[in-house]
Amino acid sequence: MSEREPRVAEVGRLFIIHHAEPPDLDEAKAEIALFKVFADQVGRAPMLMVPDKILPPMGQEVRAYYRDATTGDPGVEAMATVVGGLVGLGASIMSSIMTQIFQGQTGIPMRTIRELDEAAEWLCNVADVRAKPDEIVAAVSRLRALPS
Repeated sequence: MSEREPRVAEVGRLFIIHHAEPPDLDEAKAEIALFKVFADQVGRAPMLMVPDKILPPMGQEVRAYYRDATTGDPGVEAMATVVGGLVGLGASIMSSIMTQIFQGQTGIPMRTIRELDEAAEWLCNVADVRAKPDEIVAAVSRLRALPS
């Protein structure tokens, strides 16, 4: 069982998940439980995932859980993953993982983006975020500042 608390934030209608370390299944379940409470309030919402570390990669059971949770009910309106803190192979692995999670889900706008400000801008353009890009960037900065 994971001893890490979920690192999440809500900005407007956007749900942000920050991973200082790759999540295990318990952590993923805790994050999605919080997302579902949020979605009960705002409806199908956009999500931003910010992994700062990719290795070891999240397991298949974690990927399957995220896929079921984000493509089922209530699902996500749009999804962006920021890989700016990852370089080379790490960024490629994360991009591949996100493709696996959302494979075949063409109805969900999804992008893996290198820069946080670009991801925030993109989400604001494709989804009903109800927040400004700088508010999103500030929320991620607060999550990253939390002790690990």
